[in-house]
Amino acid sequence: MQPMFICLFVGLVLGAFANVTFAREIEFAGRNWTVRSGYGGPGPNNWSASTESVWVDDQGHLHLQLRRVGSMWYAAEVVSTETFGYGEYRFQLASDVEQLDPNVTLGLFTYLDDENEIDIEFARWGNANNPAGNYVTQPAATPGNTETFDLNLTGNHSTHRFNWTPDAIEWQSHHGHYGSNPPASHLIHEWTYTGSDIPVPSGERVHMNLWLFQGNAPATNDSIEIVITNFEFVPIPEPTSLVAMLGGAISLVMRRRTS
Repeated sequence: MQPMFICLFVGLVLGAFANVTFAREIEFAGRNWTVRSGYGGPGPNNWSASTESVWVDDQGHLHLQLRRVGSMWYAAEVVSTETFGYGEYRFQLASDVEQLDPNVTLGLFTYLDDENEIDIEFARWGNANNPAGNYVTQPAATPGNTETFDLNLTGNHSTHRFNWTPDAIEWQSHHGHYGSNPPASHLIHEWTYTGSDIPVPSGERVHMNLWLFQGNAPATNDSIEIVITNFEFVPIPEPTSLVAMLGGAISLVMRRRTS
């Protein structure tokens, strides 16, 4: 990120959730999510919990719509009721996020506070020449905490993920929809962060939001809709206890001696 761009980004994040209210709850991808309403950052934006802004269709796909009502624009956001911690977070999209208006941002992220946040964002931050892909470990102003990239999508379907461990955060984006082990030939971009700002799990939630950069309307003045077909979380396997391993080995030896 360029220095001025980082300052703008940090300004958007600070106080981002100061005026959060949740008007209703939905079910998506087998989990419960609250729908945000009110006014506040990022942006700042007006946030709508209307069924015209956030809904799940008959196929179980989540729709987020950035829409104009009269002279006002309304952003959309859902937040998980659960906290997940270390593991792999996967988001499958059925929209060409490379074609988003330069003033529009789609965020897929975990959030505890402004310094404990892991982001996948599709945004050009008001400049059509900026790359659309962004991986971020907050705070974004810290050198080395951000990675931007071009998507070069081949269709509407894409999968984006990050694997959060105590020692690293590993991001990947792929063409198409995949769970584990996507084909290397479909890789769009990947990045690994091992810096000092890796969050420690502490009650953070998953957020998915669609909003206006600096509250500026899309250049076309048209509503914008994003379809998210699935969210998955795969926890890190619990390490096998050394005591349990030794106990199992001793038990096996004793059984063999008495048989």
